[in-house]
Amino acid sequence: EFRKLIFFNRENKNINMFPSVQKDEEKQNVRQKLEKKREERSSGSSSPTDEEYEVITSAMVQEEMNSYRSMIKRKILTIDLSDHSTYIQLGIGGATGLLTGHMVGKVGKAMAAGIGGTILLINMGTRAGYITVDWEKVDADMRTASEQISEKIAEQQQNEETQELLKKGGLFIRRNLVMLGGFAAGFFLGMAT
Repeated sequence: EFRKLIFFNRENKNINMFPSVQKDEEKQNVRQKLEKKREERSSGSSSPTDEEYEVITSAMVQEEMNSYRSMIKRKILTIDLSDHSTYIQLGIGGATGLLTGHMVGKVGKAMAAGIGGTILLINMGTRAGYITVDWEKVDADMRTASEQISEKIAEQQQNEETQELLKKGGLFIRRNLVMLGGFAAGFFLGMAT
């Protein structure tokens, strides 16, 4: 079920609505507040103040993002194109793979240039004596970070949500193997262009 977050201003009767999840009672409360504010405005207040705008908190935005994430997970992992012809599956997979590969290729080149340039500058600076790096500390910190990441991954593997996601992912792969093959081919073609 979707709700509408309503942003309004007393001076402007236009209402912009954005989808999110909300109970019907909350919708009714917002409508009543809107009507009350309109009545107050018509009875005297002439200039808008900060109190006249609906306040959106970061918790509301985070709740909205989580609802979209869960909706996307549900929708994408339930796609089943196995009843369509092989050509349609390959076409959809190839087209999405081509677009994804092209975008990853562009972003990847920029990232590789930035990271490579940074490493090159640090290396040149250390060789010239401008920068002193404690490589033993860097190595120890990298090992510590690696261990923490490994622990976090092991912890996440035991999570029920992760188990459900893996189960749905496996089912998705089995159902759409032809489409995923087209995606892989399109992805590599997109990376090459």
